[in-house]
Amino acid sequence: MTTQTQASKEAMVTAPAERILCAVDLRRRSVAALCAARALAERWSARLELLCAADIPAFLNQNEGTQEERRQLDDFRRRLQMRMQTFAGTDLPCWVRDGPADEAIVEAARERSCGLIAMGTHGRSGISRAVLGSTAEAVIAETGVPVLVVPRWSDGGWPRKVLVPMKFTDYADRALLYADAFARSVKASLGVLHVAESALEEQSAHELRRHVEELTAGSALFIAQHSRYEPAEAILREAELGGYDLIVMAAHRKPFWREWRFGMTVQRLLRYSSLPVLSVGTAGRPEPGTP
Repeated sequence: MTTQTQASKEAMVTAPAERILCAVDLRRRSVAALCAARALAERWSARLELLCAADIPAFLNQNEGTQEERRQLDDFRRRLQMRMQTFAGTDLPCWVRDGPADEAIVEAARERSCGLIAMGTHGRSGISRAVLGSTAEAVIAETGVPVLVVPRWSDGGWPRKVLVPMKFTDYADRALLYADAFARSVKASLGVLHVAESALEEQSAHELRRHVEELTAGSALFIAQHSRYEPAEAILREAELGGYDLIVMAAHRKPFWREWRFGMTVQRLLRYSSLPVLSVGTAGRPEPGTP
């Protein structure tokens, strides 16, 4: 085993998770995430917990509101928790958190030591989504916990086939190792897709294949292609043609002015995939060699 491979395995996030946090907003788009989270919890014998974030004014959180306002706030929280129980149709633990949804989800996952966060898509579209981003993207940017984003749900023994894009990078290694452990834990097949964007990358496909075989002990199907489509579209096309029902993606971050932004491929997958996307983040760590 090479030094790089050993380092990658030591840095991997473990799967399966022992505790799953599912973020719900009591709307239809949360149903898919809840179904997927419940399916994984059953497969893994994991503890599943629900969270609903209520964006309540800060002055109430700081107990600076009037007595009547604080009483109404407490009553609101109790009613929201009862609605969550009804929504889930089960006795799952339900939590209500104040504040912006992304911050509440990240903090709850940290405090509850959750190994996976599941959530639905936010529902924004067009320019508003491009400018504001989605709650899911914000959560992925702020946490090192794997995040499963579920736009729709179709059971049928999900997941059966897992697809993970692959390049020669440390963050891609982490995503592949997680995808391999994930696929083994649910008895799903694993496909590894390398989309060559240049002649140099196309020439290195054979070496990358050997690297993938070493990381996965030869259990994954390696697919190399030189596509005329941009990477996200090539990934989505392969997922559809290959009958995959889950995409696992490395959500590395890149410097952009004074802030950090995801690579375009991850953003496009999160926004346009009709399949669940499981991101393996780097918790805000910069890429090697970046300032």
